[in-house]
Amino acid sequence: MNVGAMTANKGIDVLLDAFFILFKKYQNIKLVLKDQSNLYGIRARDLVFERSSKKHPLLSAAEVQQAISKICFVTDNLSLTQLNGLYNAADCYASPYRAEGFNLTPLEAAAAGTPIVITKGGSTDDYFDPSFAVQIEANKVNLNNQHYLEPNYESLLEGIESILTKKKDFNKLKGVEFLEKNFSWDVVCGKLYTTLMG
Repeated sequence: MNVGAMTANKGIDVLLDAFFILFKKYQNIKLVLKDQSNLYGIRARDLVFERSSKKHPLLSAAEVQQAISKICFVTDNLSLTQLNGLYNAADCYASPYRAEGFNLTPLEAAAAGTPIVITKGGSTDDYFDPSFAVQIEANKVNLNNQHYLEPNYESLLEGIESILTKKKDFNKLKGVEFLEKNFSWDVVCGKLYTTLMG
């Protein structure tokens, strides 16, 4: 699962390539993409079909089309209760981002008890904990004075597969306790209030 604006910095192209490969091995998996097309005008469905139009080095066109049939698109606005239900229905939340200011949605998924796969070296390092997360290796890139991370495709595959096959053992209770102690709205707003009011 992935929730967000579907912009290039989110790494959806990398996630799609990983899903296509994983689908060949695990034909019962599904990918849920919740876009924010009503706000940003970028539809997940369009990105998927654009990506699938490119020849995949390891899959036939028919295999890519089979994988696409297992992608669920959510474009409607969701209430917090509906979004929480979506997080709870997922086995894994994957965010192979290139650049993020904070990246709240993996944190929300983790707070709902869903294991997350996130890029190493970026903003999610602030809340990473092995009790609920796997980090994707990434290379630092400086292109035309723009700095970003390029998530490692093999590391993403390995991270998602470790959750699918239950090779990685998560402690859901410990993870939720860690998040409540350090990243609940009360804790975060309390720190902000203390800083501002000094």
